[in-house]
This record gives sequence, C-alpha cells and structure tokens, in this order.
Amino acid sequence: MYGILNALGDFIGNIIGHFFGYNLLANMALNLVKWNGNTNDATYTLVTGVYEVIVPFALALSFGFAILEILSTLTRQGPENVTISAIIFPLIKMTCTWYLIYNGLTIVGYLMGGSDWFVDEIRELGEDAMAIDTPGTDIPALDLAGFLAKLLINMVISVLATLFCAIAGILLGLQIISVKIEFLIRTMFMPLALCTISNGGAQSAGMRYFKKMIGSMFTLGGVIAAIYLVKLLGDGIMTSFFNALSGDGDFVGSVETALSDGIPNFFAGAFFSAFIGPFTCVSCVSIVKAAINDAFS
Repeated sequence: MYGILNALGDFIGNIIGHFFGYNLLANMALNLVKWNGNTNDATYTLVTGVYEVIVPFALALSFGFAILEILSTLTRQGPENVTISAIIFPLIKMTCTWYLIYNGLTIVGYLMGGSDWFVDEIRELGEDAMAIDTPGTDIPALDLAGFLAKLLINMVISVLATLFCAIAGILLGLQIISVKIEFLIRTMFMPLALCTISNGGAQSAGMRYFKKMIGSMFTLGGVIAAIYLVKLLGDGIMTSFFNALSGDGDFVGSVETALSDGIPNFFAGAFFSAFIGPFTCVSCVSIVKAAINDAFS
C-alpha cells in the first residue's frame, strides 16, 4: 500500500512538474532563443539591406586605411629605407578585410546555425541532468498522510512557481529578444568595424568586434544552461525536506516527521523555487553575456 502511494505521488508530482514551474520558464526561453523558424524573412531583408548599403563605405575606408599605413611608414622610415614588406603587408590585410566584408553575411548565417546547434546540445545535456536522481531524494514508502503532504507540497510550490515563472518569463523573454536584436544590429554595422583590420591587424577594433560576434553564438545557449543550473540548485535545496518524509532506515515517513524535521527547509526551498529562482534566471542573462565577453575580449 505504501509503495503504491509513493509511486502515485511521484507520478502526480512529475505531471505537475511537467506543466508548471521551471519547465514553463525553460520552454518559453527555448521557444525564443532559436534563430531557425523564429526569424521572419522581412527581418533578414532589413539586416541584409543595411549591411549592403554600408559595404561600399567600408571597402573605401579599408582601402584608405591601408594607404595611410603605407604613407605613414614611408614618412617615418624614409623612402630609401622602406622594404617591400612594409608595402605588401597592409595590402594583404586589406585583402583579408575585403574577403571578410564580402562574406560577412555568410559568416553570420553560420554563427546563427551554430547558435541553434549549441542550444540543442545544451537542452539535451540539461534534460539528461534533470533526469539524474539526486542521491538521498528517493522516498521508499509513505503512509496516507505523508502522501497527501507530498502532493500538497508539489501543488503549492508548482502553482507559486508558475505565477512567478510567468512573470520572470516575460522579463527573460525581453532580455533574450534584446540579445538577438543586439546581434542583428552588430551584423548591420559589421563592415564598418571590419574595415579597421586594414591598418590594425589582429589587434584592431574590427578583430575585437568580430570575436564578440563569434562569442555571441554561445550566448543564447548559455542562457538555457543557466536556467537548468538554477533549477538543479533549487532541487538541491528541497532535498532535505523530501528526505524528511522518508525517515531513517525502515521507518515509514509521515506528515509529522516531514513537518517537524523539514519545515524550515520546505519554506526555504519553496521561497527559492517560487520566487528567487525564476528571477535569478533573468539576472543570469547579463552574467552569461559578461562571461562570454571576457572569454572573447
């Protein structure tokens, strides 16, 4: 009887957890972070149009920067002391710059595809991690009162988490959209940044700009990873309360045991899961962006 109640409680808890709480937040985020299928043709048309308008100016600036570097070398060293490499290297850098500018939109397409691939990988890893049983959280048997206590806990936390996750989901969605808008704006003006490679080379502002574009491929997947991490952390906080339902050894868990031994952890876990966790996910967007900027700075 106790085993049946325990299994039934786990089943109902899983059903509740599937539709409420962090699953809602994660699903909302997953529906927003993907590029493929979420970005209409008009958006790409606008971004491509602005990019192509800027390209001629960027090519002209790149050529001007290369010529200025050559003239600067001639002035500094004198015509008689200038080597052929002092003339060839700026032209090589200009050629590489032109190649990047002409193929910039293709590179951006690869970055978008890479972002979607990274999101899918993170989602699979997160789902695998969520499926792992945390040691000490299994409840061997519950009496009727313990079963009702567990069910009530799941429902209360799930309803609270749903409310706050819905609010946090809106805020998180706004931040995810801003990340995508930032990427598209960077794409529009990428030719102007790349043209500085002609005279600055690997240390130019254009290369730093380009590295940040590459880093942005990992930003949206990093946001999803942060959501899973917050969820797993919340599960850990709730572990001690659910352990109290099972008691020690062969003791059959009861509601009295749960309330006497686990109620402080229950309120801590409920507060975290329903309030702190969802809004922590919102703040994680800036944390992920800062970490990736540091990695590619």
